[in-house]
Amino acid sequence: GKINFIKMKNTYKKQFDYEFWANELTIKSIKESNQPDERIFKLISHVVASHSIWMSIFKGEKPTIAGWDLMTLDECLERSKINHERFTEYLSDANQQELERHIQFNFFDKDSKITIEDAMIHMINHSSYHRGQIIAGLKGKLKPLTTYIAYAKSDL
Repeated sequence: GKINFIKMKNTYKKQFDYEFWANELTIKSIKESNQPDERIFKLISHVVASHSIWMSIFKGEKPTIAGWDLMTLDECLERSKINHERFTEYLSDANQQELERHIQFNFFDKDSKITIEDAMIHMINHSSYHRGQIIAGLKGKLKPLTTYIAYAKSDL
């Protein structure tokens, strides 16, 4: 019913709050790591660009960035903040039918469809996957702890 949907929306809101926190921490660690290899920049740009692209698809807009466009760390941080604001606003306005709505997208040159809810679940997992690659790529220089428990816990 309505209470379960409100709880679900709050869970997604919490996940996107976590996303912004983890991306911001990762970008800060990359900045402090003394010029990691180019793959690190490609991965963090991809994580941030992906959120912009999905939001464009949700809203039926043409994306303004491609999935592997390279951005500076400052551009990544700014776009991540905008993404967070857009997702917060989107989720506050979305009803259950909106989250269950199917959207079309291109997956490895094949037209596909997915519900918005499933796309959001994918986004959270996709970002965590690539942040793990980034942290491994920093080779111990400065490894941020970006797991959800590090975000959600409170010390006694």
